[in-house]
Amino acid sequence: MTGEENQAVLSRSVIEETATSVRLHKGQEYQSGILPKSGGEQYRDIRIGASSLVKGSIVGNNIIIDSAENIKINKSEKAPGSEVQGSVNSLGDVEIGKGVWIGGGIISLGQVKIQSFLTDSDVPGHVLIEGGVSGSNVIIGNGVVILAQ
Repeated sequence: MTGEENQAVLSRSVIEETATSVRLHKGQEYQSGILPKSGGEQYRDIRIGASSLVKGSIVGNNIIIDSAENIKINKSEKAPGSEVQGSVNSLGDVEIGKGVWIGGGIISLGQVKIQSFLTDSDVPGHVLIEGGVSGSNVIIGNGVVILAQ
């Protein structure tokens, strides 16, 4: 394998979009919200990888924000966890992992499940939501902070 072929194998896009799903890979930064651009895209399932940043709101069907991982963003600094600088809006279910900050609340037609705060690890374990949380069935783990405005 040549150097160019090796580089092509290792490179991939920050986000993968299909007709039925959107996936933001772990440790990535997305410069806007994940919003439908045309009819029907609001029914896509969305998965935000561990320790990623979305600079805007998310709209989709089932939405999963993975728990943070111990990811280094440079030689000495670790990622602070996952961050959504907007709201999470779901036509299905929402699942929020540990080490997540959401800056605009959660609205879901289905179930909302938020994992408990984790203190005994070097991986970010906080769960902070600035805004309300609404769903048909809401399960909030221990130590989760919700700042309703």
